[in-house]
Amino acid sequence: APELVEELDAALRAQAAKDKVDTTPRSCGGASPLAKGEQPRRITSGDLVKMFQHHAEEGKKLQSA
Repeated sequence: APELVEELDAALRAQAAKDKVDTTPRSCGGASPLAKGEQPRRITSGDLVKMFQHHAEEGKKLQSA
């Protein structure tokens, strides 16, 4: 279904452009789901899941210390 995702992405971007919505990627600081040195790219829900799992594991380590 990658074609469907690309088609949906294109449709949403077209609607955003029509509605004059700024879709420029931004960084607001804080935790990053991308590894240090990893080429900047759009993140996925899977990237976020990995990041939050890492934070949960680190939190458990701190609580048990």
